[in-house]
Amino acid sequence: MLLTEDNYSCSLSKETQEIARVDLNENNKVRKKALAEVRKWIKSQPHFRRARLDSNFILRFLRMQKFEIKESCEILDKYMTMRCQYPAWFQNLDCKDPALADLVDKGYIFVLPDRDQHGRRVIFSQAAAFDPSKYTTSDMMRAHVMTFETL
Repeated sequence: MLLTEDNYSCSLSKETQEIARVDLNENNKVRKKALAEVRKWIKSQPHFRRARLDSNFILRFLRMQKFEIKESCEILDKYMTMRCQYPAWFQNLDCKDPALADLVDKGYIFVLPDRDQHGRRVIFSQAAAFDPSKYTTSDMMRAHVMTFETL
């Protein structure tokens, strides 16, 4: 089952749009074409049982790969494969879950309140806060996924 498409409306500031243009090769024309191509590619993948088609989701992969379609699709395919191979890592991503709440409270992983000098979100992780006798690998991965998925 494929989720619905949307019409992207850029809400980036003019300054951020300029950074995206220079650093990522992103502009309205490139973005629109790339979103259409990736959506078409997603729909052609028989092994994707459910895939998001919304712009914000797809733009994560496009921006990560500077709007290189092939590379963006490869990373998206790896992401979807990981979701299928390790579904428990992507389920019950509730910050009130006792294990996840405890990991966050202990400072294992969290998003810093301020952005860096380039306006990017910063994720802080402290490996010493992870007690392998108390938490599972699944708990660790769920904490990471919960953090990244909420950005």
